[in-house]
Amino acid sequence: SFRLDDIQDKATYRGDFPVASSIYGISNTLNAANYAQMNALEKMGTIHPEAIKITIEGLQEFYRGQGLDMYWKENFICPTEEEYKMVTRKCGWFPRLAYKVMKLFSSYEEDLSPLINIIALYYQINDDYCNLCQDTDDDDNYCSDLSEGKFSFPVIHAITENPEDKQILSIL
Repeated sequence: SFRLDDIQDKATYRGDFPVASSIYGISNTLNAANYAQMNALEKMGTIHPEAIKITIEGLQEFYRGQGLDMYWKENFICPTEEEYKMVTRKCGWFPRLAYKVMKLFSSYEEDLSPLINIIALYYQINDDYCNLCQDTDDDDNYCSDLSEGKFSFPVIHAITENPEDKQILSIL
């Protein structure tokens, strides 16, 4: 899903590394990402009958979250902080998938989904924050969320707390 996310976000780097599509091209990257997803589905079916259903639901959540993210960006709509939490669909699908599959083999009954959602939200906010707080500007990944026009959590917070200040919007 990272490969698809990189293409849809028009990213050039993931962390300190060039994205796969910048090396192998969009067509090859899409093909490889889709092939990997099909292989994962096939393998999930071998571990438990419900695992394929859980994986498909997780991927659907990812695509819904990615769709919201792209809609906001492409239509230049700043989501509310509450709407931003919906982005956990995009970044939280994999931890939720792992939790739900582990639960298939466990007798533990308490629902830990709220904890998984908080961890996913923390991960995304931390990633957004770190993207803006790198020590140097000598790499192409420095503040890439801004150059990609992404409404990250720090950007959303700044815009909603100071709606009359249009400086950040003009950067995006």
